[in-house]
Amino acid sequence: MYIRKSSKFIKNYKERISSNENLVLEFVEALYLFIHDRENTTLRDHSLQDKMAHLRSFSVNNYVRVIYSEHEDYFLFHDIGTHDQVYY
Repeated sequence: MYIRKSSKFIKNYKERISSNENLVLEFVEALYLFIHDRENTTLRDHSLQDKMAHLRSFSVNNYVRVIYSEHEDYFLFHDIGTHDQVYY
């Protein structure tokens, strides 16, 4: 399995995360756990509901989430940001 990033994810990562060194480090740590130990409870990985039912989410920290989908041989990261930014 490998990770793909949508253009929306890339844009929002640059705008919302990349300028904050602490957030970058937290994202790297969460990404490591996501890749190596998805069952880790600190990620709070869960499926979404309603119009986002085809997606999942995991936590970077108490405020920032990554929205993604799981495919046969890859994960697609769709968005990153605070709860209010990523849940529509």
